[in-house]
Amino acid sequence: MIGNATLHLGDCRDILPTLPKVDAVITDPPYFKVLNEYWDNEWDTPEAFLSWMGEVVGMLADRMAQNGSLYLFASPQMAARVEVVVRQRLNVLAMLTWNKGASRKGAAGSGVDVTSLRTFWQSSSERIIFAERHGSDEMADGNAGYTSACEATKRRIFGEYLAAEIERSGVTRKQVAALFPSASGGLTGCVSNWLIGHNVRPPSSTQRCAPC
Repeated sequence: MIGNATLHLGDCRDILPTLPKVDAVITDPPYFKVLNEYWDNEWDTPEAFLSWMGEVVGMLADRMAQNGSLYLFASPQMAARVEVVVRQRLNVLAMLTWNKGASRKGAAGSGVDVTSLRTFWQSSSERIIFAERHGSDEMADGNAGYTSACEATKRRIFGEYLAAEIERSGVTRKQVAALFPSASGGLTGCVSNWLIGHNVRPPSSTQRCAPC
Protein backbone atom coordinates (compact mmCIF):
# COMPACT_ATOMS: atom_id res chain seq x y z
CA MET A 1 0.00 0.00 0.00
CA ILE A 2 1.41 3.39 -1.06
CA GLY A 3 -0.74 6.25 0.25
CA ASN A 4 -4.22 5.35 -0.91
CA ALA A 5 -3.03 3.19 -3.82
CA THR A 6 -2.39 -0.54 -3.83
CA LEU A 7 0.12 -1.93 -6.34
CA HIS A 8 -0.14 -5.51 -7.63
CA LEU A 9 2.70 -7.30 -9.40
CA GLY A 10 1.72 -10.03 -11.81
CA ASP A 11 -0.18 -10.98 -14.96
CA CYS A 12 -3.25 -8.77 -15.32
CA ARG A 13 -5.32 -11.83 -16.27
CA ASP A 14 -4.60 -13.33 -12.86
CA ILE A 15 -5.11 -10.13 -10.86
CA LEU A 16 -8.11 -8.50 -12.54
CA PRO A 17 -10.69 -11.09 -11.35
CA THR A 18 -9.66 -10.41 -7.74
CA LEU A 19 -10.23 -6.65 -7.90
CA PRO A 20 -13.44 -4.79 -6.97
CA LYS A 21 -15.54 -2.76 -9.42
CA VAL A 22 -13.92 0.54 -10.36
CA ASP A 23 -15.12 3.84 -11.82
CA ALA A 24 -12.16 4.41 -14.13
CA VAL A 25 -9.75 2.12 -15.97
CA ILE A 26 -6.61 3.76 -17.37
CA THR A 27 -4.46 1.17 -19.08
CA ASP A 28 -1.36 1.32 -21.26
CA PRO A 29 -1.02 -2.24 -22.59
CA PRO A 30 1.61 -3.49 -25.05
CA TYR A 31 1.37 -1.93 -28.52
CA PHE A 32 2.57 -4.94 -30.55
CA LYS A 33 6.07 -4.74 -31.98
CA VAL A 34 6.50 -1.00 -31.52
CA LEU A 35 9.06 -1.04 -28.72
CA ASN A 36 12.17 -3.17 -28.50
CA GLU A 37 11.01 -4.80 -25.27
CA TYR A 38 10.16 -8.45 -24.68
CA TRP A 39 6.68 -7.62 -23.43
CA ASP A 40 5.85 -5.86 -26.70
CA ASN A 41 7.00 -8.74 -28.87
CA GLU A 42 5.38 -11.81 -27.33
CA TRP A 43 2.99 -12.36 -30.28
CA ASP A 44 3.96 -13.61 -33.72
CA THR A 45 1.02 -12.10 -35.58
CA PRO A 46 -1.36 -9.15 -35.18
CA GLU A 47 -4.22 -11.63 -34.90
CA ALA A 48 -2.62 -13.31 -31.88
CA PHE A 49 -2.08 -9.92 -30.24
CA LEU A 50 -5.68 -8.83 -30.89
CA SER A 51 -6.98 -12.12 -29.49
CA TRP A 52 -5.01 -11.48 -26.29
CA MET A 53 -6.25 -7.89 -26.24
CA GLY A 54 -9.84 -9.09 -26.54
CA GLU A 55 -9.38 -11.32 -23.51
CA VAL A 56 -7.94 -8.45 -21.47
CA VAL A 57 -10.63 -5.95 -22.57
CA GLY A 58 -13.30 -8.45 -21.55
CA MET A 59 -11.81 -8.73 -18.08
CA LEU A 60 -11.49 -4.95 -17.80
CA ALA A 61 -15.13 -4.52 -18.80
CA ASP A 62 -16.17 -6.97 -16.07
CA ARG A 63 -14.30 -4.88 -13.47
CA MET A 64 -15.89 -1.57 -14.55
CA ALA A 65 -18.79 -0.11 -12.60
CA GLN A 66 -21.94 0.47 -14.63
CA ASN A 67 -21.05 4.15 -15.07
CA GLY A 68 -17.30 3.50 -15.34
CA SER A 69 -14.99 4.74 -18.09
CA LEU A 70 -12.08 3.17 -19.94
CA TYR A 71 -9.01 4.99 -21.30
CA LEU A 72 -6.92 2.54 -23.29
CA PHE A 73 -3.65 3.63 -24.92
CA ALA A 74 -2.72 2.21 -28.32
CA SER A 75 -0.15 2.83 -31.02
CA PRO A 76 -1.21 4.76 -34.15
CA GLN A 77 -0.43 1.64 -36.18
CA MET A 78 -2.80 -0.67 -34.26
CA ALA A 79 -5.33 1.73 -32.73
CA ALA A 80 -8.07 1.18 -35.31
CA ARG A 81 -7.90 -2.60 -34.94
CA VAL A 82 -7.77 -2.38 -31.15
CA GLU A 83 -10.83 -0.12 -31.23
CA VAL A 84 -12.76 -2.84 -33.07
CA VAL A 85 -11.87 -5.25 -30.25
CA VAL A 86 -12.99 -2.77 -27.59
CA ARG A 87 -16.30 -2.22 -29.39
CA GLN A 88 -17.11 -5.90 -28.96
CA ARG A 89 -17.57 -5.33 -25.21
CA LEU A 90 -17.93 -1.57 -24.64
CA ASN A 91 -19.44 1.55 -26.14
CA VAL A 92 -16.58 3.53 -27.69
CA LEU A 93 -17.17 7.26 -27.27
CA ALA A 94 -14.06 8.72 -28.90
CA MET A 95 -10.61 8.08 -30.26
CA LEU A 96 -8.33 10.67 -28.66
CA THR A 97 -4.93 11.69 -29.97
CA TRP A 98 -2.19 12.50 -27.49
CA ASN A 99 0.15 14.81 -29.38
CA LYS A 100 3.48 14.61 -27.61
CA GLY A 101 4.99 17.47 -29.57
CA ALA A 102 8.65 17.46 -30.50
CA SER A 103 11.89 18.52 -28.95
CA ARG A 104 15.32 19.12 -30.41
CA LYS A 105 16.00 15.43 -29.92
CA GLY A 106 12.77 14.31 -31.57
CA ALA A 107 9.46 13.11 -30.19
CA ALA A 108 9.01 14.24 -26.61
CA GLY A 109 10.12 11.53 -24.23
CA SER A 110 11.44 9.28 -27.00
CA GLY A 111 15.11 10.30 -26.80
CA VAL A 112 15.35 9.94 -30.57
CA ASP A 113 17.75 12.18 -32.48
CA VAL A 114 15.77 13.04 -35.61
CA THR A 115 18.96 13.90 -37.51
CA SER A 116 19.97 10.25 -37.31
CA LEU A 117 16.72 8.93 -38.72
CA ARG A 118 16.65 7.61 -42.25
CA THR A 119 12.85 7.76 -42.54
CA PHE A 120 10.94 10.95 -43.24
CA TRP A 121 8.11 10.31 -40.81
CA GLN A 122 8.47 9.92 -37.06
CA SER A 123 5.45 9.27 -34.88
CA SER A 124 5.07 11.72 -32.01
CA SER A 125 1.61 10.74 -30.82
CA GLU A 126 -0.39 7.97 -29.20
CA ARG A 127 -4.05 7.06 -29.45
CA ILE A 128 -6.36 6.77 -26.46
CA ILE A 129 -9.59 4.82 -26.86
CA PHE A 130 -12.28 6.27 -24.60
CA ALA A 131 -15.18 3.93 -23.85
CA GLU A 132 -17.97 3.22 -21.39
CA ARG A 133 -20.23 0.31 -20.54
CA HIS A 134 -23.41 0.04 -22.58
CA GLY A 135 -26.34 1.77 -20.87
CA SER A 136 -24.16 4.08 -18.78
CA ASP A 137 -26.03 7.22 -19.86
CA GLU A 138 -29.40 5.77 -18.84
CA MET A 139 -28.03 4.77 -15.44
CA ALA A 140 -26.50 8.21 -14.89
CA ASP A 141 -29.83 9.83 -15.76
CA GLY A 142 -31.55 7.64 -13.20
CA ASN A 143 -28.99 8.30 -10.47
CA ALA A 144 -29.20 12.04 -11.07
CA GLY A 145 -32.99 11.99 -10.86
CA TYR A 146 -33.35 13.14 -14.46
CA THR A 147 -35.44 10.15 -15.54
CA SER A 148 -38.00 10.47 -12.74
CA ALA A 149 -38.18 14.24 -13.21
CA CYS A 150 -38.73 13.79 -16.94
CA GLU A 151 -41.54 11.28 -16.37
CA ALA A 152 -43.18 13.59 -13.83
CA THR A 153 -42.98 16.48 -16.28
CA LYS A 154 -44.59 14.44 -19.04
CA ARG A 155 -47.41 13.40 -16.71
CA ARG A 156 -47.96 16.98 -15.59
CA ILE A 157 -47.78 18.67 -18.99
CA PHE A 158 -49.24 16.08 -21.34
CA GLY A 159 -51.15 13.66 -19.10
CA GLU A 160 -53.00 16.26 -17.08
CA TYR A 161 -53.80 18.27 -20.21
CA LEU A 162 -55.16 15.19 -21.98
CA ALA A 163 -57.27 14.17 -18.96
CA ALA A 164 -58.78 17.66 -18.75
CA GLU A 165 -59.59 17.71 -22.47
CA ILE A 166 -61.25 14.28 -22.33
CA GLU A 167 -63.39 15.43 -19.41
CA ARG A 168 -64.22 18.73 -21.13
CA SER A 169 -65.30 17.01 -24.35
CA GLY A 170 -67.60 14.58 -22.58
CA VAL A 171 -66.15 11.46 -24.23
CA THR A 172 -64.78 8.42 -22.47
CA ARG A 173 -61.21 7.16 -22.52
CA LYS A 174 -62.43 4.04 -24.26
CA GLN A 175 -63.87 6.13 -27.08
CA VAL A 176 -60.56 7.92 -27.52
CA ALA A 177 -58.66 4.63 -27.45
CA ALA A 178 -60.93 3.28 -30.21
CA LEU A 179 -59.45 5.92 -32.52
CA PHE A 180 -56.01 4.33 -32.07
CA PRO A 181 -56.59 0.56 -32.49
CA SER A 182 -53.93 -2.11 -32.49
CA ALA A 183 -52.68 -3.72 -35.72
CA SER A 184 -55.46 -6.31 -35.37
CA GLY A 185 -58.11 -3.65 -34.80
CA GLY A 186 -58.57 -4.22 -31.06
CA LEU A 187 -58.45 -1.77 -28.19
CA THR A 188 -55.13 -0.92 -26.54
CA GLY A 189 -54.10 0.77 -23.32
CA CYS A 190 -52.69 3.75 -25.19
CA VAL A 191 -54.77 6.39 -23.42
CA SER A 192 -53.93 5.06 -19.96
CA ASN A 193 -50.26 5.10 -20.90
CA TRP A 194 -50.47 8.66 -22.17
CA LEU A 195 -52.11 9.85 -18.99
CA ILE A 196 -49.21 8.59 -16.88
CA GLY A 197 -46.58 9.86 -19.30
CA HIS A 198 -45.64 6.59 -20.99
CA ASN A 199 -44.95 6.43 -24.73
CA VAL A 200 -44.56 10.20 -24.78
CA ARG A 201 -41.21 11.44 -26.06
CA PRO A 202 -39.82 14.96 -26.22
CA PRO A 203 -38.58 16.27 -29.58
CA SER A 204 -35.06 15.27 -30.53
CA SER A 205 -32.16 17.66 -30.13
CA THR A 206 -32.46 18.54 -33.84
CA GLN A 207 -36.13 19.52 -33.52
CA ARG A 208 -37.66 22.62 -32.04
CA CYS A 209 -41.19 23.31 -30.91
CA ALA A 210 -43.14 25.64 -33.18
CA PRO A 211 -43.64 29.15 -31.78
CA CYS A 212 -47.00 29.97 -30.26
